[in-house]
Amino acid sequence: MAAPRRFENDLDPSVDLTKEQFDMLDNNEALQNKLKDSRLLETLRAIDSASDKNAALDAQMQDPEFLQFCDEILDCVGYQSE
Repeated sequence: MAAPRRFENDLDPSVDLTKEQFDMLDNNEALQNKLKDSRLLETLRAIDSASDKNAALDAQMQDPEFLQFCDEILDCVGYQSE
């Protein structure tokens, strides 16, 4: 099994998540359980390995289950749309 990635180094500078928000994600049991789903993991790996990550993410947003997962992440970190 590969070593965990240090995601802090991968961040786009336009994304402003705080350490507290990362901790909220890390400690969210519902999200942790969803991350045990092999289909979701494969989707996340496909996005992460895509040459055009934005296009890959946009394509996956058509999947209602993936969209729900994304919404749960946004809710967890307290994101509110304008």
